[in-house]
Amino acid sequence: MNFDNDVANAAPVFDGEETAWPAGSFDGVVFRRLVALFADLLILIVLVSACYILLAIFGILTLGIAWLAFGLVPIVPFLYFGYYLGGPTSATPGMSWQGIEVRTWNGRRPGFIQGALHALVAYGIFAISSLVFFLTLLMPFFNSRKRFLHDYLCGTVVVRRQI
Repeated sequence: MNFDNDVANAAPVFDGEETAWPAGSFDGVVFRRLVALFADLLILIVLVSACYILLAIFGILTLGIAWLAFGLVPIVPFLYFGYYLGGPTSATPGMSWQGIEVRTWNGRRPGFIQGALHALVAYGIFAISSLVFFLTLLMPFFNSRKRFLHDYLCGTVVVRRQI
């Protein structure tokens, strides 16, 4: 069994700035991304709530010392996206459920830093202004790769998972 040939055949061909993605790689990606985002947000609500509850309990047990860690809880979403987007599937659980994955602009899998940066930039755009956020929601309808603004800024593209 030769894994090198399997990987070489499955990976998109990199040619300069353009990557030759298989046909249908971007079909329905926008809708799938939005559904995956809501699924991931539900998971994050559970994770962040669990962190706050555990820290509250440990804070009582440690006479308030563990409450100092409450300031670290907001990094949970960045760790979540960094871990999953930078992992072997290049997709969060919501994205895996929807059959999509994140790749760099040249077809490679992103690392932890690029995955966390992807979330940071997306949330940053949302925090800057609702007008900018609205405009970034329109961007995928005007480019062939269905990329949002934060995809351009992070050098990523979201494609349908090839079976």
